[in-house]
Amino acid sequence: MADDDTKILTRLFNEKEIPIVLLNQDSLYINFVNKVVVDTQEKINTPIPQIGTYHSEKLFGAKVFGTAEQTAFIAAQLPGCKESSWNRYASDIVLKEAGKVRGIKRMLEQYGIDQKETMAFGDAENDIDMIRFAQIGVAMGNAANVLKSSSDYVTASADDDGILKALAHYELI
Repeated sequence: MADDDTKILTRLFNEKEIPIVLLNQDSLYINFVNKVVVDTQEKINTPIPQIGTYHSEKLFGAKVFGTAEQTAFIAAQLPGCKESSWNRYASDIVLKEAGKVRGIKRMLEQYGIDQKETMAFGDAENDIDMIRFAQIGVAMGNAANVLKSSSDYVTASADDDGILKALAHYELI
């Protein structure tokens, strides 16, 4: 993240009005934990980040736990970043040029794979670009409706072997 974006984000982090997770190269930590954080992390079966303090390390992104308005408020102050929602009360804040598609492109380039040979699976709004980029975009059964409408195929939920079922549907296994 650019220094200006980092300064703004860490100021908001230190104000402790909205739960924010900061991501650096080696770790992630949150400014405080409330019911929204607990409920959101439980829903995706992921541990709650440890509470920490910012110590001027380089940041690579953030997660915001709050309403759409709170997230939009934060994202609007960070000109070098974009917001991508993955839950009703959770969003990622990443560099504008970063994202899942960029990661996929780098992998394709590194391994000499054509985009026409790609399949992506997703379940949240932050997967839309990836689903649209892949040759075959698959929404999980529990996905947000906006993702389902952007997908080539909707499979069962992850808990109901959705990936296996999609691979079988496309005769890849």
